[in-house]
Amino acid sequence: TRAQRLPAIRTLLMWLSLACMVPSMAGVVVLFLKDVQAGRQQLEQSSIQTAHALGLALDQKFAQIETAALMLSQDPHLQANNLALFHRHAIAALARVEISGNVVVSNVQGQQVLNTLVDLGTALPVYRNQEQLHQVLATGRPVGSATFVL
Repeated sequence: TRAQRLPAIRTLLMWLSLACMVPSMAGVVVLFLKDVQAGRQQLEQSSIQTAHALGLALDQKFAQIETAALMLSQDPHLQANNLALFHRHAIAALARVEISGNVVVSNVQGQQVLNTLVDLGTALPVYRNQEQLHQVLATGRPVGSATFVL
């Protein structure tokens, strides 16, 4: 009979509700995925900008270190072999340019004659990288290594 073939109102309302909710939920999922993708792209861009800024800051610090090394190499007290005054000037120069490090002066054989990490007159070792030392002596320019600016 006819009453048996027609779905109940409750069933019709459930199907109507689902017909309205499924597209809405699909839209929410799509918007969520797009938001996640946009957030990921923004994070990537931010990371690239941060890396670039850190690279520039590092380049600036290296240039500062090189400038300090060149200026110290021309210090009149070093030229006059007055190591006591040069030792004080080198420590002051490092503090002025906010470099946490030390200044080492070696002779042409690589023997350290001054190191600002230790008191003047302390026995010091020979610089091991002779090839790098010869490059500095030949060019008169600082040479960067893993831990040193010569």
